[in-house]
Amino acid sequence: MATSFLSGKSMALAADRARNRRSSRASLLLCAGLFLLALVVISQLGENGLVSWLRLRSQVSELSRDTDELETANADLEGRIDAVLNDPQTLERLARERHNMKGPGEEVLMILLPGQGRLDPEADRDEPAPQ
Repeated sequence: MATSFLSGKSMALAADRARNRRSSRASLLLCAGLFLLALVVISQLGENGLVSWLRLRSQVSELSRDTDELETANADLEGRIDAVLNDPQTLERLARERHNMKGPGEEVLMILLPGQGRLDPEADRDEPAPQ
């Protein structure tokens, strides 16, 4: 009878050990899973996470558009500079438009709207004012 009691007790101990192993394995897997989940959450929300990556991607596309616009404007300005430096007609047109310059035998007519008139009408003369 003592043998059957010991064998019954050992069977109970073996069952408890197996249950404890399964319980500790489940606890270990749960802890490992939570740890991995925490790492994933931290990596996605941190400084180098998904949210930051999406924001940077948006900024890159915006800056790329700005760069394209500036390159187009730069090419236009380079063309205008080239025209002024190498085309005498363009230079003459700009001088006439912006500085009211005239050629020999020509007169400059200025149409002034109200409020745009000059304060000193004598300032437009080619000759210095008498003293």
